[in-house]
Amino acid sequence: MRKVSIIPFEEDEQIAFVQWCKLNDILVHHSGNELGGSTAAIKARGRKMKKMGTSKGFPDLLVFIPVCGATGHIDCYQMCAIEMKRRKGSTTSREQLAWLDVLQASGAMCAVCKGADEAIKFVEAIRKEING
Repeated sequence: MRKVSIIPFEEDEQIAFVQWCKLNDILVHHSGNELGGSTAAIKARGRKMKKMGTSKGFPDLLVFIPVCGATGHIDCYQMCAIEMKRRKGSTTSREQLAWLDVLQASGAMCAVCKGADEAIKFVEAIRKEING
C-alpha cells in the first residue's frame, strides 16, 4: 500500500502563521492581491483592485516586529515581507522576487517561506537579533 503524503495548501500555512503572529503580539497584514477568477463579479473585482493599486507579485504578508528599547517599551518596528509558499510544489515568480528586492532596498527584511514553520523561524530569528 502506498503512503499518501498530505501537503497543506499555501493558504492553510498562511492562516497558521498569522494565528502564531497574533498569539505573539506581532502585527501582520495580508495584501489581498489574489485577482484571479472566472465569474464576472470576480473579474470586475480584480479590475477594480488593480485600479486601486494592487500590484502583481506583491508579497502575501507584511509583518511588523516590535523593537524594544532599554526601558522595555516598543520604540519602533522592523518591517518584514513574506512571500508564503506551499512546502512542496510551488514556485516564486519574477514579479514576486522583484517586489522582495524593492522592499529589501527600502529596509524591510524579506523572505520566501515554504510553510508556516519556515515563516515562524524567519520571524523568530529577526526578533532575537533585534531584541537580544
